Amino acid sequence: MSDEFWQLPITLHADREHGRLRLLILLLLLPAAWLGYGVVRTAVSLLGDLAGFDGLLACVLGPALGLGGLALLEARLVQSWHSGRYLLLHPDGLTARLGTAEEVEINWQAGETAVTHWYFRLEGYTLAGSERRAPHGWYCLAVQVQQGETRVVAYTFMSPQETAVHTKPSSPFRKLNPAPLYTRKWGATRPPLPPELLEGENGRYWQAERERWRSGLELTPKGLKLYLDYLTHYQPPAGEVKV
Repeated sequence: MSDEFWQLPITLHADREHGRLRLLILLLLLPAAWLGYGVVRTAVSLLGDLAGFDGLLACVLGPALGLGGLALLEARLVQSWHSGRYLLLHPDGLTARLGTAEEVEINWQAGETAVTHWYFRLEGYTLAGSERRAPHGWYCLAVQVQQGETRVVAYTFMSPQETAVHTKPSSPFRKLNPAPLYTRKWGATRPPLPPELLEGENGRYWQAERERWRSGLELTPKGLKLYLDYLTHYQPPAGEVKV
């Protein structure tokens, strides 16, 4: 694939359902339901006498109308109101905006680069963070690009069917099992990772997972697929990448 096909640079906006958006939608729940009630009550009154059922119809249909409109508004805001965190992909490397004042860069020519892929199923433990918004039984797929002390982690949530496409035996993805780490003591908080786990066979994958907790960029499934294709096409020459 050529640079023209990619039309680089490409910006992948992260955390579409960010905290400010969720707070706004939460604050609008009651006003939306009340507005819907008023609209339906007014519409019903214009139809004339409904044997006293106008109030009941307004109570039933009004909130549904208001919340439906709020859902449409949320869908529009998700597309246009970005979190400010993103991945910028270009031929020479990538730039990650991890926070309002934190930006890191990976340059393919600046040194050895390690790429780590892993995934796990969202079940068998109390979900934490953005995992709580994913459908039950889905998977988290993640990839970390590391150059020196610079780490960039991107991830998404996919259905079992989509996950199977990316996690075939020949793929670089390593399956992890977080369930044993989450006891009742930790609940929905992140547990500490024991030294023996970090030093074991899957140690670098768990270190990458810990980095995902700290600064991971949540992409859409489509965004992560594009990112994986980008890494395949633009990553450094063979021998410089560890997978």
